[in-house]
Amino acid sequence: MIENAQILIDAALQIAKKTNSKAILLYVDEIPQLDIIKKLEQDCTVIIATRDKKIFEDTKKIRENLLLITSKDTTRIGLIKNAIFTAMMHGLLQRGDKVVCLTGKTGKYPIDTIVLLYAGEEFESVVPTKLAEITQTKHPEILEAALDIAMELANEGREGNPVGLIFVIGDSTKVLKYSRQLIFNPFKGYSEKEKSILDPQVKESIKEFAQIDGAFIIKSDGIVLSAGSYIDASLKGVEMPLGLGSRHVAAASITANTNSIAITLSQSTKTIRIFKDGKIIMEIENPPEKKI
Repeated sequence: MIENAQILIDAALQIAKKTNSKAILLYVDEIPQLDIIKKLEQDCTVIIATRDKKIFEDTKKIRENLLLITSKDTTRIGLIKNAIFTAMMHGLLQRGDKVVCLTGKTGKYPIDTIVLLYAGEEFESVVPTKLAEITQTKHPEILEAALDIAMELANEGREGNPVGLIFVIGDSTKVLKYSRQLIFNPFKGYSEKEKSILDPQVKESIKEFAQIDGAFIIKSDGIVLSAGSYIDASLKGVEMPLGLGSRHVAAASITANTNSIAITLSQSTKTIRIFKDGKIIMEIENPPEKKI
């Protein structure tokens, strides 16, 4: 397996050179895999992506171009998609950049897959230009935090049960005009310092409140204004794919009528979708559960 991984690494270098790629994106799950970076960096810019917080903390002290991927369990293509999106939010890649991606099965497995793609175009085929817009948002860490919560809930649920949710981020003054409370707002009465989505305690509260109906309305700077909000915006001119439920209709309608971004998590399929201007601009699919 290690020999095969080395063959792919050598191939990635050759492909990057011959295609004049912007970077090589390397997904690693173990410390020993970092040894290959030195060889890659001799000839090409390398972006490292990992889900391992220890690798991230240890490695960020000695190098740049390092990404912590929030997804806990996904497919090879899902890992690449997530890493590309995160790299664009951090300004490491721009839409249209050619990237050679190296990854493998999640867990303690060597690299076994190589993919050449154009950042922001190959996977986000619905509206790639909108993807480029949101990756240039003023507060990318807020979008990352919201995605982090959605991915954790997709994989873990809450109290053993699957949950769905919708985040509406940005243009909050206008968004609130299209919403009303289904329940008493649990975030009412707290100071802004106590309501940041970047606060670990607030993240846990959001995961708990995700079990109730309604949307989370969040300011562009990450302050959570409400939970359990009903979205009532016009769907005029909005085209929705068949088979999507009320949560996705709300996300499409509110982003069509405001300058907001919406993130949804499907309770049934565990698929995460990002909406902008009434359109789905990215999907992150959860892999099927393993049967024992």
